[in-house]
Amino acid sequence: MAKRDSKWKRNVISIFIVLLMVFSVLGIMLSRDEGEQTKKYNGHKFVARENKWLLSIDKKWIDFDYFPTAVEDIEVNDEIKDRILSTEMLHITFDPDNVTESMDKMRFDLTNLLANLHDIYAASSVIKNSTEYNLPIMTCENATVFVPIIELKLGDETAIGMEDNCIIIRAESAEDMIRLRDAMIYNILGVME
Repeated sequence: MAKRDSKWKRNVISIFIVLLMVFSVLGIMLSRDEGEQTKKYNGHKFVARENKWLLSIDKKWIDFDYFPTAVEDIEVNDEIKDRILSTEMLHITFDPDNVTESMDKMRFDLTNLLANLHDIYAASSVIKNSTEYNLPIMTCENATVFVPIIELKLGDETAIGMEDNCIIIRAESAEDMIRLRDAMIYNILGVME
């Protein structure tokens, strides 16, 4: 009889542990969904997750640090967007002595976005010789209609402009470079007009 009681207690404890684990997993899954916020902008649905705004384009998730309304003050004119989208290749160049992580993020994200969604090859380059970066030297002087240049730089203003065939993305700070990245990608995707 004591054996049967002991076996019964072990079975009850085992079932209790299994139920506890199942309900714990369900609780975690449900709490994740409750924490998600969705917002719409120009017909595009965004999901807020882990301090990022996620947007699905052609079944690919693209993350942003800023919701579009937070970067509406950054102008990306149609000429810039058209110059990028009408080419098969471009260079993204920067000063190797004055580079930030946010510039590298911009370069990486633009390269992937253009390749994956628009079949545009974006090559990285530098504006002068560098021992740290083994990349070709390209400046705005090398920009053409067929191979435009995007130059990333820190400066005394935060803006996106174009001189001839060179698109200049200038930020006052590393954080502003992230804002410029989001504004640029929103415009390329047609989220912002």
